[in-house]
Amino acid sequence: MIATPPSTVVPVLRWAQERALGVLYTDVASVKARLLAGAGAAGCDLTSFVPGHPMAGRESSGPGAASADLFEGRAWAVCHHPALSPQAVRAVTTLVTTCGARVVPMEAEAHDRAAAAVSHAPHVVSSSLAARFAGSGKRR
Repeated sequence: MIATPPSTVVPVLRWAQERALGVLYTDVASVKARLLAGAGAAGCDLTSFVPGHPMAGRESSGPGAASADLFEGRAWAVCHHPALSPQAVRAVTTLVTTCGARVVPMEAEAHDRAAAAVSHAPHVVSSSLAARFAGSGKRR
């Protein structure tokens, strides 16, 4: 399980594969198409890489914010690609369901469009509104 910022998933995957640290790999980054392209260009073994993204989270972070039921009933995108081995998909599907989540199979590009619409866009809107109204309560 690669749980690093998106910019470091590909180097970590390549490093782990070069050392044979596992037989399959998945990640939890919020973008997929760019990761797959980067992993292919970096020479990673794509047959053993199952891009994934749990659609769960909290407003808090760190070990103190951990919750045993974080994934319960939540969607977890599992992104398919042409090089992917069916055995790797089955193993990651088992991991996801063991965590209590629902597997949502999707293509990487479809995932990225959906994640942008339901996750990234609201953050942009709220940040824009906050910036617009920052200091609006000040007396002049």
